[in-house]
Amino acid sequence: MINIYSDEWDNGNSSITWQEPNNFTAKCQLRDGANYPFCGLAIKFYDQIKIPQASNDQDDNVGIIGVDLSQYDGLHIEFDYSGEAERIRFALRNVEFELNQNKELRKAKQAEAYIEADEFNAPIFIDFSLLNISDWWVTENNIRRENTRPAFNNVMEMILHIPSTSPRGTHTLSPKRIMARGKWLAAKDLYRSIIIFWILFIIAEAIAHSLRMRREKDQVSNSLRLLKYEYDSLKTSAQIDPTTQALNRRGIETFAYTLLNSEALTHYWICLFDIDNFKSITDKYGHQACDQVLTDAVDVIKAHLTGDEELGRWGNEQFLLFSAGGTRQDIFVHCDRLRKAFSIHTFRVGGKPIPQLTLSFGISRIDMHNNFEHSFKKADKALKNAKENGTNQVALASY
Repeated sequence: MINIYSDEWDNGNSSITWQEPNNFTAKCQLRDGANYPFCGLAIKFYDQIKIPQASNDQDDNVGIIGVDLSQYDGLHIEFDYSGEAERIRFALRNVEFELNQNKELRKAKQAEAYIEADEFNAPIFIDFSLLNISDWWVTENNIRRENTRPAFNNVMEMILHIPSTSPRGTHTLSPKRIMARGKWLAAKDLYRSIIIFWILFIIAEAIAHSLRMRREKDQVSNSLRLLKYEYDSLKTSAQIDPTTQALNRRGIETFAYTLLNSEALTHYWICLFDIDNFKSITDKYGHQACDQVLTDAVDVIKAHLTGDEELGRWGNEQFLLFSAGGTRQDIFVHCDRLRKAFSIHTFRVGGKPIPQLTLSFGISRIDMHNNFEHSFKKADKALKNAKENGTNQVALASY
């Protein structure tokens, strides 16, 4: 059983909800209010008559048996996270009845460690020997020194916790896989270990199945993240325009090739655009000053892009934007929004403003049935139509 919790129980303002319950994706809004704002996700390893509602329930009855992980060296875990946190607290709560006379889960001994940002979204191993007992647990329960050793013989739950030191805002957590690692078990422990293994296996398979469903539903967004992850390692100075730091023509063609060879590709839009009447600016201010104008122009466009888009410089004052998914109306509205934002921006040369600049767009669709060259020609034709009709406008290619 997986529960979510936040500082709401302590009269705080943070909140957490299931964003996608079927694949255990929780969305936390961390807000000021409590002395120590927090939220998190707890995987519980036990059953009981009273089902606890959150990790911090004050009335949780823990007069039951959890799982014995004392024969293991640690846990392999894998989870997805998005947000600005620099670290996430990992904790195991182990009940020792001689230390928990009132049988509250909050009294359970908590051993913890921090998972750093560079370990997020990748399989990691939590070594039990590196876990430390939480200071708050020792202080709050007045625990003597001889009882402060970590214990894993009766583990009730595993916690992924967004600490109060994290930036306020949105954080999402989605556990994917949990697997214990240890030495070969003695025969007397084999049957119980098999049961534990299958419990963890079923949880992992359920999560894996939910993630597969999620990938099918979010095919476009997920494919772009995968493409960007793989493509970032291929970017070199030969594929980056030195003036604007956008992709150059070679980089655009490489991205298009990678895009069209992705099995997850549904469709993208090619948005070809250039700066209207830019030659007059070049003639008046010179090439060096206009290079700065081009750099500023790319910054203006990038400020209005989403994570599902890639921008490149095709040549001179002409640019190409790859944008994922959506209808013809969606991409038209998006490009028109870029056009308007660009037209009201004040560009400067030598600290002095220059005449307002505008953009014209030509848009076409690229997918498995329309290769890059074919789609580019259609976008170029649409751009010419926009120019002939007066510039400073957006034109969609015909089907």
